[in-house]
Amino acid sequence: MRTVGRRLELTQRDLHLHPEEARQILALQGVTLQEEELQLLLARTEGWALSLQLAARALAKLPPAERGSFVRALGGSQEQLLNYLASEVLADLPAEVIDFLRLAAIPAHFDAALLSEVLARDDVPYLLQRSQVLGLPLLPLDEQGDGLRFHPLWRELLLRGVGETVDDETLTALRKRFGRAFEARGDLEEALEHYASAGAEDELARALRERAWPLLQTPRRDIVRRWLARLPAERRENDPDLLLMWGYSLLVADPAQASKAIEQAAKMYHRAGNYTRELRAYSDLAALLFWQGRPADLTALCVRAVRAANLARDAWSRGAALTCVTAILATKGRYVAALRVARQAAGLPLNPAWRWLLAMFIASISNQLGLPNEALAAIDEALSLPHVDLDDRLRQNLLHQRAMARAQQGHIAEAIGLALDAHRHLGDYYQDGTAGSTTAQLALLLALHGRVDEAGTYIAKARSAFHTTGALAPLAGLQAIELYCQLARGQAQRASASVGRVLRLLDEAEGYAADLRLRLLLVVVVGEGGEEQRALALARKTAARMQEHGYRLYLAATELYIAYLAD
Repeated sequence: MRTVGRRLELTQRDLHLHPEEARQILALQGVTLQEEELQLLLARTEGWALSLQLAARALAKLPPAERGSFVRALGGSQEQLLNYLASEVLADLPAEVIDFLRLAAIPAHFDAALLSEVLARDDVPYLLQRSQVLGLPLLPLDEQGDGLRFHPLWRELLLRGVGETVDDETLTALRKRFGRAFEARGDLEEALEHYASAGAEDELARALRERAWPLLQTPRRDIVRRWLARLPAERRENDPDLLLMWGYSLLVADPAQASKAIEQAAKMYHRAGNYTRELRAYSDLAALLFWQGRPADLTALCVRAVRAANLARDAWSRGAALTCVTAILATKGRYVAALRVARQAAGLPLNPAWRWLLAMFIASISNQLGLPNEALAAIDEALSLPHVDLDDRLRQNLLHQRAMARAQQGHIAEAIGLALDAHRHLGDYYQDGTAGSTTAQLALLLALHGRVDEAGTYIAKARSAFHTTGALAPLAGLQAIELYCQLARGQAQRASASVGRVLRLLDEAEGYAADLRLRLLLVVVVGEGGEEQRALALARKTAARMQEHGYRLYLAATELYIAYLAD
C-alpha cells in the first residue's frame, strides 16, 4: 500500500507507536508538532502507524501555521482522516479483501471462529492473516491474539461502505446471526446491540427474558434497565416476564415504581395460572417491603404469596409459603413460633430470593431476641450463596445483621466498623429511605456503646427515611433511642419526663410486634432519671413481655437492672 511514497509491510507490533516513534515518522515528512498536538494525534489514531503516516503526508502539504488546526480538527471530527484512509488505503486492497473486511467490521469485536460461523465461509483465518500481513489495523484483545477488533476509524470507514457489499435485507440477516452467535457465547450486551441494529424487537425481548437475570443481580443491572427502556412501553407492560425484570431493575433507582411494576407482573402471572412465577415476583416485592420497614404491607403480601403457593403445590412453593408464614408470625410478635417455622422452611428447596429473605428474617428476629449464634449461622449460610455474592445489596444487608450479632457477642469495635461500612454501601444503593431500618439499627448500636453524637446523626437520617416511606413504628422507635442519647449527654430528668409520651407512641404504632429492646432503653432512662420505683414497675412489665416473646440476652439485662433497682 502507499504510505510515505513507498510500499511498506507492517506487523502487529508496528501498529502502536510511542511519542518518539511518532515524531520520527512526522520528521520524515518535515513535520514538527507541539507536544499537546502530538499527544492529540496519538490519541486520535490510537498510535496506529499507518494512520500516523497518512496524517504526516497530509500535514506536510499544509503550511506550518495551519498544522495545529488540522490536528485539532482530527480530535473533533474524523472526516479528514477517513477521507485519507479511503483514498490512500482502500484503493490498493483487493476487492475480495475489502468485502470481507466490511462484513468483519459489523461486530465491535470478533475472532476467526465467530466470523466463520456467521459468514458461513471457511477462508476466514486466511483472510485475517492476509489483512494483518498487509498491515491493516486489526488490534488484539488478548495475549493470544485470538480476539480482535478494528481500529475505530478503520471500522467506521468499512461500515460506511458495507452497503456496497451486501443489500439491506442481507445486512439485517447478518446482524441477527451475529446477535445469536454472541448470545450463545454469553455476550448478551453485544447480542442485544445486533438485535437492535437489525430492528429485531422479538429477538431482543426474547434474549432479555432468557438471559438478562444474571446481569440484573450484579452492579451492571442498569444496562438491562436501559435495554428494557428501549422496548416500546406497550410491549414491556404486556409481558409479565419483561415487566418483572423492569421492576427488579428499578429497585434501586425508583423503588415506588419498582413496586408497582412487580405487583402488576404478579397479577398477570396469577391470571395466567403461572403461580410459580407469581411467587418469584412476590419474593422481590417482599424484600423491598422488608427493607422499607412496612410490616402491614409485608403481611398482606405474604398472605397472597401463601395462596399462590397453595395453588402451585410443589416443594419449592411450600418453602416459600413457610418463609411467608415466618414473616407473618414475626409481624405479630410471635417470634419463637416464627423461628420454629423458619427452621422448617430452611429444610425445603427455596429459590435464591426466598432463601435470602428467610435468612434476613431469622437474623433480624434472632438479633432482636438476643440470640447472636443463631443469627450468625443463618447469615453465614446465606453469604455463601452465589446469588448473594453477585448482588452487593443483599450481601450488605446480611453484613449489617452480622454486625448486630457480633456486638451482642462483645466484639464492639468490629461490629461498629462492619455496621458503618455496610451503611455506606447501602447508602450508595438507596437514596429514598429504603435503608431506613438499617440506619436506625446503626443508631441504636452507636447509642448503646456511648457514641451518642454519631448516633444522633444517624437518627436524623433514619427519621428522614421513615418519613419518606411513612413507617410509623420505626419513627416512634427513634424517639426512644433519642431519649437514651439525652440521658448519655447528662440530660436525665429531661429525658425521663418524655418517656410516658414515647411509650404511648410505641404502643400505638408497634402493636403486637413490639421491639422490647427499646422499652429497656426507656426503663434505664427513667431509672437513671431518679424515678426508681416507676422504673422498677416498668422493668418488671417489660421483663414479663420479654419472657412471653422469647427474649434471651435482653431479658437477662432487664432482670439485672430489676435487681439493681430493687436493692
